[in-house]
Amino acid sequence: MTRRGLLATLTVLLSISSALLLAEGAVRLLGLAPPLPLQYSSYAPSPWLTFGPKPNARHHGLADTGEYRYDFRHNSFGLRDTERDFAKPPGTFRILGLGDSFTYGVGAAFEETWL
Repeated sequence: MTRRGLLATLTVLLSISSALLLAEGAVRLLGLAPPLPLQYSSYAPSPWLTFGPKPNARHHGLADTGEYRYDFRHNSFGLRDTERDFAKPPGTFRILGLGDSFTYGVGAAFEETWL
């Protein structure tokens, strides 16, 4: 690619990026983004994710499909887990499970989750 072609490509990419950034800012400032679905209405911003369960939140109800009832309880860290101290006691081995809805245990009681 010639220098002129490279410059033209970079100009186009920069223009598109700038336009998308401005559009994103406008949507956020004007509040035009659609609200979160009802199931996420009590979620909060998270430093690690876009949003997550509020600490000590409880979500319960019937799934949209009517397939199962759910009761999700979260600890003070916003995790679906029992309350734990942040400092790990000596001799304690901890495992962090990362995953999707199967790891979270959607449709399962807390006692029935694999973690």
